[in-house]
Amino acid sequence: TETVRFGGTIETYRDFDGRNIIVYKDCTEVLAVPMDMNIAGYETDHVNILRLWSAQSPVPVDMSYYSSGEYLKAVEQQANAEVISKILYPADNHYEGKSLRLKQQYFMVSATCQSVVRKHKAEFGTLRNFHEKHVIQINDTHPTLGHPRADA
Repeated sequence: TETVRFGGTIETYRDFDGRNIIVYKDCTEVLAVPMDMNIAGYETDHVNILRLWSAQSPVPVDMSYYSSGEYLKAVEQQANAEVISKILYPADNHYEGKSLRLKQQYFMVSATCQSVVRKHKAEFGTLRNFHEKHVIQINDTHPTLGHPRADA
């Protein structure tokens, strides 16, 4: 599971060992839960993995709202998170659709970049050889959002 952050600000500083530390402030966090599907290759024994992402809220249902009868307010954060992956590519001929589509694109790109970088660092301990081990194909407009994700 990866954490995708929307909005807010970023503060950076160096710790005592000289490492760059990034702190996110006042952002909305959404959990990206991976679901892997095996895809058999055509006329081959090779199997590829298609990773899909489900958006979930890291915050539980607000029972204080629920207990006072404000049921929609109680689940508002869950609904706002889950709508990101509920139905892809909404109509974008209005502001809400454009905003949701951009959130969806950023959510998928951010989660995928974080996952690839995290796994690489776990295996090799560094990003210095990342370019030797991975190829990331960008074949649409929204994956270009991955370029600013250098902090992943």
